[in-house]
Amino acid sequence: MKNSTLFLICLSIIFSLKIAAQLPETSTATDPTWYYIQVKGEGERAGRALCKIGNDVYGRHLSDIVTNSDRDNYLWRFEKSGNNYNIINKAAANMLDIRTATEIEENIKIATLKQNSPTSWEFIPYNDYFQIKASTGDFYLHQANNGGKRDFVIMMEGEYWGSSNNSYFQFLSYNDIPPKISESTNYWYYIFSGNPQYNKCITDIEAGSSEKIKFELQDQTENNKHQQWKLIKPINATDEKVYFVNRATKQIIQTEYDFNGYYCAQSVSSVDATNGWQVSYLGLNQFSISGYNNYNTIGYLNVSSTESPAETIPDDMLNTSFSWIFKEELNPGKDDDTGLDIVSKNPFDTIDVYTVDRKIIVDGTDDYVVTNMYGIRVNADQQLAAGVYLVTIQGKTLSILVK
Repeated sequence: MKNSTLFLICLSIIFSLKIAAQLPETSTATDPTWYYIQVKGEGERAGRALCKIGNDVYGRHLSDIVTNSDRDNYLWRFEKSGNNYNIINKAAANMLDIRTATEIEENIKIATLKQNSPTSWEFIPYNDYFQIKASTGDFYLHQANNGGKRDFVIMMEGEYWGSSNNSYFQFLSYNDIPPKISESTNYWYYIFSGNPQYNKCITDIEAGSSEKIKFELQDQTENNKHQQWKLIKPINATDEKVYFVNRATKQIIQTEYDFNGYYCAQSVSSVDATNGWQVSYLGLNQFSISGYNNYNTIGYLNVSSTESPAETIPDDMLNTSFSWIFKEELNPGKDDDTGLDIVSKNPFDTIDVYTVDRKIIVDGTDDYVVTNMYGIRVNADQQLAAGVYLVTIQGKTLSILVK
């Protein structure tokens, strides 16, 4: 099989996760196991999941999740209550309950959150899903109509409302241990395609045979640093975006694609030249990797043969060329970009290093490398963001502050 290349498909999509239904594991506040609660649904209701908004519970699509705080509104854990379950939201730490919607003329019952709820829930198997019935009355979780006065509910009314696709739910496990961010310690990962036909990992081939293709999927080989990646976040970053840095080349996978018959992923040398990636859990230890280009269009990192166009984005990304598996390098050895011999002054009497207009000037040699504190190479001839940078000359390194 030919080695395959990474591509971006740049389309906005809505997707739902599909996995055989199973009862959730019970857990405690100190050792929680988190789940999405997703309705089977019909039409626009299909695939919506219970989401805390204010003090009530709505049905919203998982694709609306952008940040960790967004995600927490969708996550629930379960505690046993006799033969039933208490359902507890991660963001609010409150329990799923029922209230009467007096502000709606039908006087219906809707899902809400309460600190100490008298309501527990029975999970009634139905094919690959569950009906979720309240202990305090003949009420079933039900995804209401979208839009208008009923948009704001996952709704409970009566037995009739527990007998349609809009009342059948599944519990999707969430892996709360995503790939670790490298800060003071570097964590290196092999990033494998989740498509079982490959079992190969992303490899930085540098220029390779094509100027426009920087990465391939290749068989994992021992101690191959071109296949090892760390995830970083800029200092003081407040969003959820991460950057993938190659161990051998220090190059970064950028979100801005190049068109060469396909949308091909490229590399850059600085985080300033890319918008960063969102890593989202799909289930079964698989993740999607998505990012916005400079036109504010979302793209999903995927793998495709160079002989054929990239695939259409699937509704369910599990086990496809749009899913990725992170395998940590458990014996990383000494990092190439840590443990540098950093000194507080210029190591060479004949070489001057200084800053002008947020640029780093090196007088006395052209053979030098400038990196940021993450070990990522930067262009010293351009204005740099304020911070500490490392200038390496003939194996010696000094630090310099750009203000």
